[in-house]
Amino acid sequence: MAWNEPGKGDKDPWGNRNDRNSPPDLDDVLKKMQAKLGGLFGGNQYQNDNNNSALGIILLIIFAIWLLSGIYIVDPAERGVVTRFGAFQTVAEPGPHWHIPYPIEGVQIVNVEQSRNTEIGYRSSAGRVGSSRSSEALMLTRDENIVELRMEVQYKINDAAYYLFNVKNPDLTLRQLTESAVRETVGQSEMDFVLTEGRSEVA
Repeated sequence: MAWNEPGKGDKDPWGNRNDRNSPPDLDDVLKKMQAKLGGLFGGNQYQNDNNNSALGIILLIIFAIWLLSGIYIVDPAERGVVTRFGAFQTVAEPGPHWHIPYPIEGVQIVNVEQSRNTEIGYRSSAGRVGSSRSSEALMLTRDENIVELRMEVQYKINDAAYYLFNVKNPDLTLRQLTESAVRETVGQSEMDFVLTEGRSEVA
């Protein structure tokens, strides 16, 4: 008995049509899907490799810039105080130097040739004598008279590291020590002596 009989629509006993509109073979479909997936994943791998290469170059540039930021120059009148994690490390002499960049090391440049000054009894403003500081200027002599003294102490930094780390506020400390010494001298002298020949001794 023939399977394909007139009026049966060319069907086989399994219900499959034998015309050109029948679905493609399953093996062909799987092969095509595998080919597409292989191409897809292969393209992503290539793209990931490119992204990783670009990221590596960017990180290398950033690292190079970070290293270059450790270059510094100390002028002849200066000293560079190098610290590591905030602790004193060394003092750099004049010339070009390199230190491990922030946040590991840091450098504070100190001018050791500059003349500095601290004022007692007054505060200057823009090169002019400014307001008086009575608490500093008024002093008591041995004969119980009050004199008003104003003075200026000039100094240079001899040890940059000591200046930065051994004294909390160098200018204030110097002012207080000088004021204390002058008060002691004035307190042991009479007013006439302080205002005349003793002025140089007091100073």
